Amino acid sequence: MSDTPALDTEFHSATGTVTLHRLPERHHPALRAWDAADDYLIRTLHSAPPETPLLLVNDAFGALGCALHAHEPTLWYDSAVEAEALALNLRRNGLSGLPLIPQTEAPPAAVTQVVLKLPRSSALLDWQLAQLNQHLPVGTPILLGGMLKHVKPSDQKVMQARLGNVEASRIVRKARYWQAVTTAAAEPPATQSVAVADFQLTLLNHPGVFSQRRLDPGAACLLQHLTLLDTSGLPDPHHAIDLCCGNGVLGLAWLRLHPNARMTFCDASAAAISSVQASAQRNLGADQQWSVVLRDGLQDAAPQSADVILCNPPFHQSDTVTTDVAQALFHQARGVLTAGGHMVVVANRHLGYHQMMKSYFRSVTTLSSDKRFVVLLATAPRPPKTVVA
Repeated sequence: MSDTPALDTEFHSATGTVTLHRLPERHHPALRAWDAADDYLIRTLHSAPPETPLLLVNDAFGALGCALHAHEPTLWYDSAVEAEALALNLRRNGLSGLPLIPQTEAPPAAVTQVVLKLPRSSALLDWQLAQLNQHLPVGTPILLGGMLKHVKPSDQKVMQARLGNVEASRIVRKARYWQAVTTAAAEPPATQSVAVADFQLTLLNHPGVFSQRRLDPGAACLLQHLTLLDTSGLPDPHHAIDLCCGNGVLGLAWLRLHPNARMTFCDASAAAISSVQASAQRNLGADQQWSVVLRDGLQDAAPQSADVILCNPPFHQSDTVTTDVAQALFHQARGVLTAGGHMVVVANRHLGYHQMMKSYFRSVTTLSSDKRFVVLLATAPRPPKTVVA
């Protein structure tokens, strides 16, 4: 009999009970696919049902979309994980699919109510509200919610600056919501420009992208070691992937060193995709081969198609600190990397990725280690374990 706690997947809300799973599906059993703020928002809308259709923003794992399905919601998402989780959870509950629109596109104007969970980034919130103000009629109702421990003073300043008639609810189970309406305050927040002198790069960082105002220290650590990697065994040209690319600094630097390489930048965040698209156009030559993909990790990537994978994996998922995402990425990477390929990872050393990666690669070497970061080189991917029926 296993001592592992069972996953809590039954979400009981004012509209009924639905089964919800997080992504990645392999995760710490204490983590759930909803929080008290989801429940509070659903209860508030259920007590005074809005007209349809709704627009959902930042619905992490589909709790709002499943519970409010009868209101014909559309999901306008930054993270591809949101869209994937909502689609999976709708199918689990026998519910029809819903429109899914990435935030690389404008939000739909034909909505009567916006329901928005506060994102982790105040800069992303500012950009999202500016977009809603630009594309929705002035006076469109918007209901914003979040857990108090994650609500920052800067979030409240953004709401006051962008929205009208902002009113806060009472606190219930450490959650709060704000009622407001859209306004004409649609001037978008500025893109930040960051120079990387050693590689003659200028990064154009979209609001909400990771480390928007400076070069991420982890990425800076890995950049110091790119020139030291033995690439003599790689084909020329070769295919490289900047996995969880953010603003694309790792992939752009790799193309400075290997201009004949074909680079795929991929990230789950629309803010990252907008950033790397602009940065690549700014820094790369017209004859260089590169593409940008909004997706969850390496899903749908062809097996053994990459000779190099560069990765600075996230250890936050929404407001949760977790290594589950990195483990899922390592699992995917071992199937996408060629037999003679390299995966290079930078991470905070306390996360213990060295041992985790040994489950997926026969060789894991420490290229650099200091008090904060470790740079790891993984080669010889292990074949997936065969499950015998």
